[in-house]
Amino acid sequence: MRDQERRQSVLLDVLRRNQVRSQGELLSLLLAEGVEVTQATLSRDLRSIGIVKGPDGYVAPESATVDRAARKRLASLFKSSLVGMQPAGTLLVLRTTPGHAGPIAAELDALGLASVLGTVAGRDTVLVATAVAAHARQLQSELARIGSWSDRQI
Repeated sequence: MRDQERRQSVLLDVLRRNQVRSQGELLSLLLAEGVEVTQATLSRDLRSIGIVKGPDGYVAPESATVDRAARKRLASLFKSSLVGMQPAGTLLVLRTTPGHAGPIAAELDALGLASVLGTVAGRDTVLVATAVAAHARQLQSELARIGSWSDRQI
């Protein structure tokens, strides 16, 4: 994952979990997540993602915008890091190159797919929980489309 993609993914995650009123506070929260960024780069990222500052602090864009951005980042991650996918009952097991399970799980969470109950990431494996086995198989097909994977590759 490119630095910019990772940084923006963490930025969205931080804003979803916290009410942030200033860029200084946001810089501190990002640093606590292991992301070092200058104020100028942070400002560019905020504009690029579509994050605006309202009366209660910074607000992430409408879900459709985040959805497109998350899908694009997820597709990029899949191309560089996804090794395979396999349903296992109500779970979809994603195998990644070492160290890339966390970013992929974060992007899956950012998508907010209705069939996904949650994700758990290890070093090279992401478990995606669904309510029923049929959802896991449908999710596999949807993720294959996002990543432009053929049936042979999954």
